[in-house]
Amino acid sequence: MEVSEKQSLKISDKYEPLFEWFSVEDESDPLYKVDTIIVIGGRNSQKSFAVGTGTCIAAKDFILSVLYTRYSMRATEDSIIPEFNEKIEILNCETSFNVLKDRVITKDDKAKIVLKGKESLLESS
Repeated sequence: MEVSEKQSLKISDKYEPLFEWFSVEDESDPLYKVDTIIVIGGRNSQKSFAVGTGTCIAAKDFILSVLYTRYSMRATEDSIIPEFNEKIEILNCETSFNVLKDRVITKDDKAKIVLKGKESLLESS
């Protein structure tokens, strides 16, 4: 998929704080001290699209690592990984990432998006 420079990406306004958080540098801003973001919502709420897009931007442009959790990660190669690939393509940054089975790593190894299931987190503790 080739995205022209004239195209823009529209994300629901309810997810705007997710994207504002990336660039907060002012220590007096309440978002400055945020280190964990939990995104919830029902079906068709655009959370997968917003979070997938946001995490790609966070890793590539702001060198932030992200732990992306779900209850089970049994089908990551069928659902989540294709979703990340789509966002990487939409953002035109295919050359910036290595996509593996359970993680997406920036080519310079400075940031990563790790995919873990609650089940595997419980097993390792």
